[in-house]
Amino acid sequence: MRRTSAVIVVLLLAGFLGLPVPAQAAATGRALTDTELAQISPLRYHETLGDRDDVAARFPVVKTTLNDLLAPGGHAARPLCHGAAWNNGTNLQANIAYTGNCWDATDTTTANWYPQGMTGSGDAMNGSVNYPPCPGCPGRKITAVSWRNGTFPANAVPRWQANQLARVSFTGFSGATAENYRHALLVEPDGSAEGFREINSHADGLTWYGNKLFLFAGGDPAGRVIRVFDLTQFWRMNSTSSGNVGCVGGVCSAAWSSFALPQIGYYQFRDAGGCAGVTGPRPCFSGVSLDRSGVDSLITVEHVQAASGRVVRWPLDFVTARLGEDADGLVRPREAWFSPVWDMQGAVFYNDMGVMEGLCPNGYPAVSYMPHVTVGGVSQSIVSTGGTQYRKSCLHQVIISADRSRITTSYLTTAPGNAQNLSFWPASNELWLVNEYRGDTTGSYGSNRQVLSLTCVNLVC
Repeated sequence: MRRTSAVIVVLLLAGFLGLPVPAQAAATGRALTDTELAQISPLRYHETLGDRDDVAARFPVVKTTLNDLLAPGGHAARPLCHGAAWNNGTNLQANIAYTGNCWDATDTTTANWYPQGMTGSGDAMNGSVNYPPCPGCPGRKITAVSWRNGTFPANAVPRWQANQLARVSFTGFSGATAENYRHALLVEPDGSAEGFREINSHADGLTWYGNKLFLFAGGDPAGRVIRVFDLTQFWRMNSTSSGNVGCVGGVCSAAWSSFALPQIGYYQFRDAGGCAGVTGPRPCFSGVSLDRSGVDSLITVEHVQAASGRVVRWPLDFVTARLGEDADGLVRPREAWFSPVWDMQGAVFYNDMGVMEGLCPNGYPAVSYMPHVTVGGVSQSIVSTGGTQYRKSCLHQVIISADRSRITTSYLTTAPGNAQNLSFWPASNELWLVNEYRGDTTGSYGSNRQVLSLTCVNLVC
């Protein structure tokens, strides 16, 4: 019997016999009605490719490729590094095969940067774990993770405030082993005297489709909720000693980074307004993933500090490697559901199965290596300790009903603390996740930042 059917039969049988079904065992969310779906504002694409090419022609940036970022050197990725306890620090409590890696010692604990979005070469090309052939694109396994910045120390010049910078880390693999990685600052060519500027963003979600990289941000101050980048052209800076962004007097900098990845376009909601969660016509994009089952599509999720965040499916166009447009040039959602998972950060789907990341249900599981607080005898999912908020993260298995009128979720396993986005690569059956927790300020709880790959055949974990 397929697991999909087995789960449903067990739950129905329990209800029929009058047996108690634990609250964490299953929860449902309904699909948006046609009227509700039509109320979601469509997206419009704005191309800025000419601005990128103008910078490359007028300023001393050196055009380069992803091969250079993956060349020997840079930062050394490490094997999982958080000790043997709690399943090698992964906090997985289900019997799921996994591999993973840690960042270097600095990136594992820094408060200057926080990992957010997760994607890689397995998203880029359907039917292959390698990146498709194109100039400067290596045929190897690569992960890409977006980071948003925290407030920099007082002695930093300039002292960037939180969410004023965004970067992506590209990690190259040899087989299943992560080798080295480099960061590229995401920049926006803007026609200014400096040529380009930083991108203010929480860098919530990231996905790689063909030769395009899509950055999703719910609270983008410019209302550019999806930013588009071309992975065939990076820029090498001629200065890494400056925290500035742009070119001044022949010196080009990207906030101490050797590389920058310039934007080539962006999507806004039709009225160019910012997002409004839960009930508004402009969903806040706090996570994104690629669904390769059937017709290619993007899945976006809303982070809401409750249930009812929307899971929305958007069409893709494999010819242009952009979102699929209707005849009027607008991109409209194809279907959506309200999620029963609280504080949803990521979701992936394949056929009728899915996995969501969000809060663990209060009271379950009762104990983990995370800070443990009880209120009225119930274990709490959100704990503040040592000046840091710790969000107990869990993965939830998802089943889409045959008539697509609802989704049913059930607790699967705990996950690394403050887990963020997910990515599923069907060719290799790898479910990827990244988390941001760097430890509390007192040192009572250490960092457990990592990148994990779980083996989930057809997304059944």
